[in-house]
Formats: sequence, structure tokens, C-alpha cells
Amino acid sequence: MLNPAINDEYKGYIRQENIINKTYFQIIKMETDPPLNYRLLFFLVLSTAILIISCEKEETTLYSSTPSIEATDIRSGDAEFSVLYDTGVSGEIVSCGVVWSKKENPTLENNDGYTVDRGRTGSFKSIVTDLDPGATYFVRAYVIFTSDTIYSDQLMIITSKQPSVNTLEVSGITSTSAISGGNVTSDGGTQVTGRGLVWGTSAMPSLERNEGMMFKGKGTGRFEAAIKGLTASKKYYLRAFATNEAGTAYGNQVSFLTNVTAVDIDGNVYRSINIGGQVWMAQNLRVTRYSNGDMISADPADPEWQKSGESDLGSYTVYPHTELDGLGSDAEVVEEYGALYNWHAVDDDRGLCPTGWRVPDAADWQELIDHLGGPEIAGGRLKSAETAPAYHPRWDNPNTGATNESGFSALPGGSRTSDGNYGLAGYHGYWWSATEINVFGAGDIMMGCRHNDVISSIGNKENNYSVRCIMDAD
Repeated sequence: MLNPAINDEYKGYIRQENIINKTYFQIIKMETDPPLNYRLLFFLVLSTAILIISCEKEETTLYSSTPSIEATDIRSGDAEFSVLYDTGVSGEIVSCGVVWSKKENPTLENNDGYTVDRGRTGSFKSIVTDLDPGATYFVRAYVIFTSDTIYSDQLMIITSKQPSVNTLEVSGITSTSAISGGNVTSDGGTQVTGRGLVWGTSAMPSLERNEGMMFKGKGTGRFEAAIKGLTASKKYYLRAFATNEAGTAYGNQVSFLTNVTAVDIDGNVYRSINIGGQVWMAQNLRVTRYSNGDMISADPADPEWQKSGESDLGSYTVYPHTELDGLGSDAEVVEEYGALYNWHAVDDDRGLCPTGWRVPDAADWQELIDHLGGPEIAGGRLKSAETAPAYHPRWDNPNTGATNESGFSALPGGSRTSDGNYGLAGYHGYWWSATEINVFGAGDIMMGCRHNDVISSIGNKENNYSVRCIMDAD
């Protein structure tokens, strides 16, 4: 306040008022102008007041830009964030951190949780824990100054969850093996580090409780695998699985019954395969006796053999090992490719196949072929994929289209014609059907190394072909 004594010399005064940290001056017009020194004093006081007001305004400007927040790692139950902020031109930082909620725009007063972090230099990292897997959260950074609290724009994150996986249907079932797989349709937000199959004879097998499991790669997508070491005539339960950092997820459960093992009268044991509801032997027949124990004729020098077309004499023979590179005896030929039979042996009432099995008729073959996509492509799906120079049993090159995806494992045993000549082993495979066409011929099936189709034709009953047996539905 200026000295009121100047009122004696001048007819006016100057009054200063301070209102809410701002200085105001009220000037009352004097009847006469003051001297120069008082005018200088007036302007000095006015300038000081303006400077004080300006400084007080600057002290309230603590922040010049919105903080930025970035998620550097998101998992199933926690996440990590990096925050940058402007420390301002003045003012003290009290605290900082991140705040989150499943609702938008969380604050320190309305949230599902928050962190208190140490950051005084314009940046900090914050780790959020105990989040729900597979949930959506909104996250904001906050910085508390002495006079203000500021927030970043909100960031939306989705925490990871367990993968999604489906179990494929089982195919190629034999007495000891099967083919299945899975399809990982989602990784759940983090990398799938392992996937595969788990199985057992009890329902709902898992990685902790099973009778067998296998791992088949990483990541999403479809995978297939062969399951081996199973026991014949048992029911198995199977599930695909996929694992990420959130845990292990399982696909739908499927079940299947392994095939029975076929045993002929000579004691030969055959693998079997379930294809489209039919149960087939997965190997060519190699028995030397009918089911009642009688021997099947096997002497090409026998005069009755030469007249088999007239006498209906059943016969079998073995493709000569001398015509097959890499096999040292006829016994090895039988083991790898089976024996060759004329149709009269197939048609004999004493029975050629093991008990409970029979030689398939033309309708059985057609059902199999239709199930595998028709005659144009079924051959590739029936043929063994083993190809020269692989060891026996095998097909000659090029073994066109062979995938053996059915598990039938058709092999090229060749043939012996009615005049006694052998040929085409490795190149062609011929199989009898039980269906008679006429007095001279019966239905047969042929597959070759240079095509992937199946050819149905009529074979001379005196020819010797391979035989596969099918389980009797009765």
C-alpha cells in the first residue's frame, strides 16, 4: 500500500488489492497530475504485478503432452507395458503407474487394478499380473504431479488363452495301428509350442493319464500321424492336444476298435485294416492248406494241374525267387508277397481263408473302391508306397499315385498264367474275387506301377493270382 500521506499534497490516491493470487490496481483519477517520481513508482509497481501473475500461471503448467503407453508383452495372466511421459517444466512427480479395467477409460478411482511404479525421468516399465486368460482389458498410464494427475489414452489388450484344437477322424485301422491327427485352429494369442495325440483304453486320455502319446510339431494348422503299438481287438480313446504358455487344450474325443488278428490254419498271422466299415487283411494270403487241413495242390508237373480247367482242381504256387532281385528263396517271396492261387482254390468249399474270413466277391471290391474315391484314383490309395530301390516288398518305379492312405498295402505279386508262365511281379498286382463270370472266367482286380486306377476285369480261372480275405460280416 502506498503511503497515504501523499493525500495532503494531492487530491487522489492509489490503492492496491490482492484477490485470489492475482494483483489488481485501482487508479482513482487525481485532480492534478503527480510529479514524475511518483509516475515512475506507479509503473514499477504495475510491472512487478504483471510479472507475479505470469509466474504463477507458469507454475500451474505442469504437463505439456499426453503420456504414451505401449504393450511390450501380453500373455494369459499378465502383461508388460512401456510408458513415456513429459516431466513438465516444474513441479514434483509424486507417483506413476498403469491402471486397468474390463470397462473403458479406467481411473485410479474406478478400476480393476493398478500398479505403483518408480519413474522420475520421463519413462518407466510396468508389469500387470493376475489377469483373466482370454479377456479384454483397457489400460491407461497415469502420472501424479503435486497439483495434477494425468492419464494416457487407453490401450485395449486381449490376454492369451489356451489353443483351440480338433481331433481328426481315425482311419487306416489295423490290429496294431491307426492313423489320426488334429487341427489347431487358434493359438490362443501365444505360440503353440507343442501339439500331438494322446490315447488310451480309458475315456478322456491326457498328457498325465494315457497309454501312449506322440508330439507332432508346433504352431497352428492340420497334422496327421500314425499310431503304432496298439493291441488287437481293443477299444481305444483318442484326443489331439495343443500347448501354449496358457496351458494344454484337448480336442474332441474319438474312439475306435482295433481289428482282430487273422490266423490261418498254417499259423500264419495277418495284419488287418478297417476301411469304410469293411475289415480286410492287410497282407496277401500265403496258406498252403484248406481250412479243413487238406493240402492245396502245388505241383506244376501234376497232370491234374495242367487239366485244372477241366477238373476244377484248386492249386497254389510261389513266384520264383530267381526272377526277383534281392530275394534269396521262395520262402522269402511268400513272406513278402504271399502265394498265388487259381480260382478253383478260391471257390473250393473247404475254404481258403481263416475261420471267420472269406474271399471277397465283386460287390465287396466295388464297395472298397467306391469308398476310396472310385476306380480312377482308388489304386493310389490302395497301393503300398514302398518303391524300388526300397527293399522288398515294393513296387517298381514309378509307382504312380501311391499313397497307401487306406492302409491296404496292395503289393505286386505278379501272376502265373494257365500255360505255366510267371510274370509282372513288382509291375502288376492281380487279386481274385469270389464272383464267377462264366465257365471260363471269374472277376479279378488289377493295379499297376504306372497308373493309380483300379481295373476290374475277367481272369482265366486257371491263372494264379494273389488273394486278400475280408472278414465275414455274419
